[in-house]
Amino acid sequence: MQKVFKNGQFLRCGFTTGSAAAGAAGAAVELLLDGAVGATVKIDLPNGGYLELPVESAVHEGEAAVAGIKKDAGDDPDVTDGLIIYASVSLRQDGMVAIRGGEGVGCYTRELFGNQAGEAAINKVPRQMITREILKRHPGGAEVKISVPGGAEIALKTFNPRLGIAGGISIIGTTGIVEPMSESAVKTSLRLEIDLYRVTNQQFILLAAGNHALDRLEGSAAVKVGNFWDEALSYSYSIGYRNFKLHGHIGKLIKLAVGCYNTHSQVCDVRLEALVYYLSMQGAPSELLHVINQCLTAEEAVEIICQNNRQSVFADIQAGIISRVKRFLKDDTIQVEAGFYSFGRGLLI
Repeated sequence: MQKVFKNGQFLRCGFTTGSAAAGAAGAAVELLLDGAVGATVKIDLPNGGYLELPVESAVHEGEAAVAGIKKDAGDDPDVTDGLIIYASVSLRQDGMVAIRGGEGVGCYTRELFGNQAGEAAINKVPRQMITREILKRHPGGAEVKISVPGGAEIALKTFNPRLGIAGGISIIGTTGIVEPMSESAVKTSLRLEIDLYRVTNQQFILLAAGNHALDRLEGSAAVKVGNFWDEALSYSYSIGYRNFKLHGHIGKLIKLAVGCYNTHSQVCDVRLEALVYYLSMQGAPSELLHVINQCLTAEEAVEIICQNNRQSVFADIQAGIISRVKRFLKDDTIQVEAGFYSFGRGLLI
């Protein structure tokens, strides 16, 4: 697989679950037609070019053949890495390709992204890839069932349960290639989640920093932002939201108060500097500022702030978040609320 240069190093690309499914389907057809399959199977990519994927297994099952391709995410931290995507194929003669999901492939629980409730979560491009690999080997078509043992358990670690996909992973991919450390897939999922939130018809959008923040909201409909506040805020604004409610740990949200909208620690680690800034604006003594600056975590700093009766700084931080969000969206008329907490002290404001 090709490599890309990111974050000062060369990283290996991988391939999508859609590519794995297409490869498995192609290998199964080859077994049916030729009685054998090679060590690799060649598939076409949607945007040109091809991949040669290692065939994990290929066996006859009655009149069908079942082949498996192990998903390889390369150097991308993908929870589906290592899963084996199986395709069970039986041939037809009418030129049609029927694709359904089996074990470990999720189903839509509602009408979503042009799919009906109950349909297998096999996206449009992977369906096209599977169909192409079938028909170029056997123009008569085939019945195809895609299965992913272990997919139901892995799906719990993905966006699927929140997107309305139950029982397994999605077979996805638009290019067939997984680019390591790609932010685009996360941002795409985030936009989809915001679109789903819109269905609740709330007049505001509630954005939560992460899983802990969601837990504290006790089941309220909310969008998990992760680190991509820039994407969440700008996309929400672009689709019409003008009332924003923000919730998260102070270690994340305080970064917004100094204009950092990607809060990943490798991109922006200014938690303590931000606390020092807001305390200094209040006229806190230099001794306290020095102690805060030497802290290792925001939790530790919050404890020292509270012990020194400087809790009023949290209101200033809140005001800073509101001001910065308005500045980021270039709209002073929007409504913004911000609440944050620490694990040791609970809700701070």
